[in-house]
Amino acid sequence: KSDDTSSTTTIRVCRPTECTEIEAKHVCIATGSRANKPPTISAGVALPFTKGRVICATEMGSLTELPSAVAIIGGGVIATEYATVLAELGVGVSLICPDNEFMPFLEDELRASLKRRMKRTHILFVTEPISDVSVEEDCVRVTLESRIFPLKQQQEQQQQTQRILPQRKLRVDLVLYSGGRVANSQDL
Repeated sequence: KSDDTSSTTTIRVCRPTECTEIEAKHVCIATGSRANKPPTISAGVALPFTKGRVICATEMGSLTELPSAVAIIGGGVIATEYATVLAELGVGVSLICPDNEFMPFLEDELRASLKRRMKRTHILFVTEPISDVSVEEDCVRVTLESRIFPLKQQQEQQQQTQRILPQRKLRVDLVLYSGGRVANSQDL
C-alpha cells in the first residue's frame, strides 16, 4: 500500500492458454459467490444436503420434475421468490421462517401485504423452530418444535392459561435451504 495516489499496481491475470499483466490504479477482485450450505442450522440441527431431496437455491435449476410438496427454509428474497413461483405451479409450499426474519428489509405494511397475498396462494407460513430434518426413502421429514402460547387471563380465577402447539412434522418431497450466499474468497 502506498500513500502516493498516482501509483499503479501490476496484476497478473492467467487464463488456461495465456497470462497477461495489467497495470491499474485500483483493483477489484470479483470472486462471485456460492449458496450457503451449513452442515447445521438453528440449535445444532443437522441439515443433510442430499441431491434432489435437501438442496440449495443453486440446485433448483437442475430439478427435472416439480415436487408435490416443498419446505423452504428461509425468509429472504430467494426463498420468497421460489415459494411464490412453486405455489403458482401447483406445488404445496411450506415457508419455514420466524416472523421477524421474513423479508426483514421491507416496511411492516409491505411485509404484511406480501404475506397476505402469499397465503392466498396457499403458501403455509411456519414459524416454529426446526428440531430435525431427516431424509427417508420416499420423502423428507421436517420436525418442528412444540410451542406454548399464552392465552387471555381467566377473569374469575386470575390465572393465565396456555395453549400448547404440539410438535408437528412436515412430510415433503423436497427441502430447499435458502440461507444466503457466501463469497468465493477463501483462497485469496
